[in-house]
Amino acid sequence: MTHADEYCVSGPLWFFGKIELSVVVVLLCHRLSPENHRCIITVLWAALQIPIDGHLLHMKESEIRQGLARIRQQTKQGNESELVIWVISHELACSQRPLRDHPRFGCRSPLPPEAKSEVVRWVSRIKDMGIRSIICLLEYDQLDRYYIRGGLNLHPDGLLGYYMQCGFYIRHFSIADYQRPAATLMDKVLEEFDRLPKPVLIQCSASIDRTTHVVAYIAAKRYRMRSG
Repeated sequence: MTHADEYCVSGPLWFFGKIELSVVVVLLCHRLSPENHRCIITVLWAALQIPIDGHLLHMKESEIRQGLARIRQQTKQGNESELVIWVISHELACSQRPLRDHPRFGCRSPLPPEAKSEVVRWVSRIKDMGIRSIICLLEYDQLDRYYIRGGLNLHPDGLLGYYMQCGFYIRHFSIADYQRPAATLMDKVLEEFDRLPKPVLIQCSASIDRTTHVVAYIAAKRYRMRSG
């Protein structure tokens, strides 16, 4: 099972929830007269067309947090075999910022010059995964603090400038840390996600409060469109 398959399970969960509804309706049909069967079937068909957005969003957020927590723990222990969680296969991934949980540099703010080679390696691995676009949710101060102030010398414009130099399409939304983004703001991120070449990587710092909410929101919206 690929990571893309492992974390794209909300669709089946929604489907099996609808199967439970189907069983209830079938049992009802046994108790009703034949002339009422058509009405029951019509109601069932309508229900099957409506994804449970709230349930889907909750499941996605839970799955994403669990996956990112696992990656964080692995990275702190020196295992960097995973960098991202694939939320929509070949389309949408998420991750922490570069070196957020690195065993040597994860606790350093700002990152020192000797961390540059590790950041370059991290970005190179993302490129090799096929990521074409990056949506960054870090605050301006965080980008400056982690990737400019310490003399990392990635690029005159810091991390985002280096991303663009490496050929990524970049969008930046400066979102306050430790806060759930407003739905209006998530809609704006969704619009940019739709415009950008895929796959798209979304990241903030730890990817707990900002990124998890945004990618779960995008996944729920896109699943609803494909199911409808």
